[in-house]
Amino acid sequence: MCYYLKVAATAKKLAEQYNKEINVDFTPGDFNGFEHPLTPVIANAQPEAIQLAQWGLVPHWADRSFEARNTLNARIETLTDKASFSPYLSNRCLVLVSGFYEWQWLDKQGKRKQKYYITGASETFALAGLWSVYDRQLTYSIVTTAANPQMAVIHNSKERMPVVLSGTQEADWLACAPVATFRDCQALLYPQAVLEAGTNQQLSLF
Repeated sequence: MCYYLKVAATAKKLAEQYNKEINVDFTPGDFNGFEHPLTPVIANAQPEAIQLAQWGLVPHWADRSFEARNTLNARIETLTDKASFSPYLSNRCLVLVSGFYEWQWLDKQGKRKQKYYITGASETFALAGLWSVYDRQLTYSIVTTAANPQMAVIHNSKERMPVVLSGTQEADWLACAPVATFRDCQALLYPQAVLEAGTNQQLSLF
């Protein structure tokens, strides 16, 4: 799954890399999905601009009891089956990130964990997302798929990862190419072990 992101680039750098307009204030940093932060996305309804959207898709039918923590991620295998996501299969967005965090279980119960920061070859890359507008706020969910062999070693409790898009795949995703064609979008990623306070153990694949 994917619940913690980093965006290191400034708004100006994002605009330059993607050749898009950006008219919103944005402070780079780490983002916890359970706090439902606003992070930069490119939505196919307005592909010329980078917007800020709230992490945690809220469907149009939701009421106050709806918990967006349940829609931080959307499994690509079941998008058409879930009422929270099936109405939005044509609402595609690119979630712009510098990387994301996952925890490797060091024992079977998950009592000991190693934090990894997963990044790509470029300063910013795109994850596949679905969007909705609720109460005038753009919201989104990150689409996930089965982990590639590299990520399966790190995220060994769930063996999942975000759908990571290459340059040509970004355009195809926004153009609403069939969802099934993106199940194997598992671009080359670079894991780095991140030491937590008080941790004296570090694992590295490289």
